[in-house]
Amino acid sequence: MNKVLIFLGLVAIVAIAGTVGNCSSGFCTAPNATVKNNITATNAFMVAATDNPKTVQLKITGMDCAMCTNAIHKKLSQTNGIIKDGISYENGSAIITYDPAKITVEKIIKVIEDTGYKATVVKENNAQKA
Repeated sequence: MNKVLIFLGLVAIVAIAGTVGNCSSGFCTAPNATVKNNITATNAFMVAATDNPKTVQLKITGMDCAMCTNAIHKKLSQTNGIIKDGISYENGSAIITYDPAKITVEKIIKVIEDTGYKATVVKENNAQKA
């Protein structure tokens, strides 16, 4: 009985880990998305529809592990106007590409702070078009 419970627990962990998304390249993408030229299937429409994407570099304090970056990524990926995010707990930073017609830097900071971390702007500029 204990072996069955352990096995089911491991299956659940693997299933949950599969829903977190792909953050291995430093830029997170939605789960089950196909990456091609740094554009995922889930954000390709947003990139195509965005004539003037911008990026913002943020300093994030309070992160101390990969789960912290996953929590922030999860919230950002559910936020309208976020195109791509790269979050590093090692550097305490994030680089976020967003559609300024849909979201402001202030709202991005609020999303991160609602997750339990402190965020401040380091640098803001226009993103390069693909």
